[in-house]
Amino acid sequence: MRFSVRVVLVQFVFVVALGCGGSGGGGSGGEGGTVGTGGTGGGSGADGGGPGTGGSAGTGEPGPEYVEPKSELAFVRIPGGTFMQGCATGDADCFDYEKPPQLMEVGAFSMGKTQVTVVAFSRCVESGVCKGQDVGTSPMCNWKASGSTGREKHPVNCVDFNTATAFCGWIGGRLPTATEWEYAAKSGEDVIYPWGNEQPSSSLANYAGGGTTPVDRFPAGATKWGLFDMAGNVAEWTSSDFRPSEFVPWAKEMRGGSWSATPSGLRASGRGTGDPQDRQTVSGFRCVR
Repeated sequence: MRFSVRVVLVQFVFVVALGCGGSGGGGSGGEGGTVGTGGTGGGSGADGGGPGTGGSAGTGEPGPEYVEPKSELAFVRIPGGTFMQGCATGDADCFDYEKPPQLMEVGAFSMGKTQVTVVAFSRCVESGVCKGQDVGTSPMCNWKASGSTGREKHPVNCVDFNTATAFCGWIGGRLPTATEWEYAAKSGEDVIYPWGNEQPSSSLANYAGGGTTPVDRFPAGATKWGLFDMAGNVAEWTSSDFRPSEFVPWAKEMRGGSWSATPSGLRASGRGTGDPQDRQTVSGFRCVR
């Protein structure tokens, strides 16, 4: 295992200036859900998931999209249901901490159709809730106080955990738990990637590249429930602590890979870690409500 100066990158194989990490230990899930033992039943609610007690996974259909007025971001209504969290059937790239898959129940929620964009973040800065100085200033950071001409529809990156949390709170939302995130990425199904089981390609996601792309660039890679960039572009903060906590006790769980990820890092069950204080060019977020 190798540690970067401030970030341990477990699953996504991020390529960042501070270096890359290795593989992690056992365990599954985060505070977004607890281990399940079978089908329907179990809890749901703010923690985003709970254990099942018998039967098989199943979900409903998503509700209509709507636009959140402050940010002008589109949201998709995600139905409640059960799903297998962790290693999908036929996935040969799973790490030990993705096994065995666990049947989880998740309550209904709404999720951003896209990652939070530069223009949406700018509206939060204009409101006084978000602070422009809380965003990194690397040339690869999409939002800067001097403006981001041409990158308005790119995801806002270089934001730390607290800045992402503040934005979501501004629109009456929050960051998703890791369980909610994976449930939405899989559309409640037993699939390896957000779009299904087809191997990644340049028509499905932004990965192994040199920077971010507009959040609507890859409609073919959208989930069954209509979510964009649940694989690639930027890795996304979740509200969950990384488990097992003794491995990296300070870390938050990140999901989805990024523009620098390998194909394996785009898998829906893949898990990464991030120091809450870091502002990496590969990191962004989306909100739930």
